Amino acid sequence: MKIGSVKEIKKFEYRVGLTPDNVRSYVNAGHQVYIERNAGVGSGFMTDDYIKKIDEITSRKEKELSVI
Repeated sequence: MKIGSVKEIKKFEYRVGLTPDNVRSYVNAGHQVYIERNAGVGSGFMTDDYIKKIDEITSRKEKELSVI
């Protein structure tokens, strides 16, 4: 399954649909995850936080996380 999350565009809205731990869980389950660059910044999650979680379980060549 392909799962995605985008950056919120509403003023004063800082929630994000997927945390780095959510992304890791989905990838571990075999899903492909797409996340917009800086989608989690308002919630305290940098783009690198998402990438690090994926790097823990897969090589960059096999990475199932796509930052869009």
